[in-house]
Amino acid sequence: MKKIVALAAVVLLVISAVVYTSIGMTKKNNLAKETMQSTMPSKDSAKNVEKKDNGFDKYIKLIGLSKKELINTLGEQPTTIDEGGLEFKKAAIRVWFKDFGSGPVQQVYTNNKDVDFNGVKIGDKISDFKKVFGKPIKEDVSSAYSNFKYKEIVLSIYYDAKTQKTFAAYVLAEAVK
Repeated sequence: MKKIVALAAVVLLVISAVVYTSIGMTKKNNLAKETMQSTMPSKDSAKNVEKKDNGFDKYIKLIGLSKKELINTLGEQPTTIDEGGLEFKKAAIRVWFKDFGSGPVQQVYTNNKDVDFNGVKIGDKISDFKKVFGKPIKEDVSSAYSNFKYKEIVLSIYYDAKTQKTFAAYVLAEAVK
């Protein structure tokens, strides 16, 4: 009889240990799942996360800034380039200032193919830019560029004369004479 009671006690201990371990593991898994869910953005908060701004309006906002304001705005140290200009490698732009560096930003250049120009991008044909921005205010087919008036700036798009594919854009404070 003692053997049966001892065996029953061992069986009960084993069963309770298995149940206890199972409950503990379930709680850990639930806790891990809850932790993961709480650290991941919800559908609502994911909608509020800012998307990377690839629109060219960000370049328009640079026109008229001083050199110091420009550097603070972009948050990177530039490299000096020709004619008093600056190159910002992270932003993938070059800028030039009025009066060869002493005045405000007058030109912003990019050849970044990810920039969205109201639905067209560098690499698209010049005809696509004309569909979006309308008739150019100035066009030089021998030098292969078209200037478009847009808001308070001039958008100058350069393209390959043979293929008609665009390869660069300037945001200008005013049309360059």
